[in-house]
Amino acid sequence: PHCGKEVQWIDWTGSHLNTTEVVNGGHYILTKNVETSSQIRIGADATDTAEAIVADICIDMNGHVAEGTSRAFAVYAGSTLSLVNNSETESYIIGAYKTDVGGVINLGGASNLNLYDGIYLESVAETFDKKGGIVNMGTGTFNMYGGTLHGRSAASGGAIYINDGTFNMYGGLITGGRATASGGNIYLNSGVINLAGGIIENGIAEQGGNIMATKDARITISGGTITGGT
Repeated sequence: PHCGKEVQWIDWTGSHLNTTEVVNGGHYILTKNVETSSQIRIGADATDTAEAIVADICIDMNGHVAEGTSRAFAVYAGSTLSLVNNSETESYIIGAYKTDVGGVINLGGASNLNLYDGIYLESVAETFDKKGGIVNMGTGTFNMYGGTLHGRSAASGGAIYINDGTFNMYGGLITGGRATASGGNIYLNSGVINLAGGIIENGIAEQGGNIMATKDARITISGGTITGGT
């Protein structure tokens, strides 16, 4: 397992993990399909009356579906979310957020996301004119070891919008993103992309069908495939 060999898993469908609490950390497992009406918050920013909460959480999707009418996860600065699937059945995380950036997952500040095999992320929002159709990220790190991001239409970055962060792709598939402006699959606004494996394909945009990068961004390609963008 990617989150450790000797782990005590907590049932997600119980009261330990819900959309009204800030999740401080732990290892959670789905035992059935779940529906959510608002995003699950990982960690929390500091306020005038409370210190910041930095969380490290791993969720085993376990071959199930998490579907909601909003964004699935909001990860706050300094926190880390790891999504794994230890089942042979593919898992789905489906969001429908359309009022702000990050249709399925928003990584705030220097937060981190690790995505592994067997997980399919997509948004079913009817319209989305913001940045990051699936994932919006700031100065943190997104490590994609596997899984699928099925992009949708966004203003920029139909699958991922990166704002001065680092995206490391070792495997998996990013496909079908569309942008009304730039970066059909990925928009890199400063920051870094390290492409070592996986496939980025079939993005559509006026500029940068698959990837659009600003002049101060850096892309390093040592493996993987980029194909089919228009």
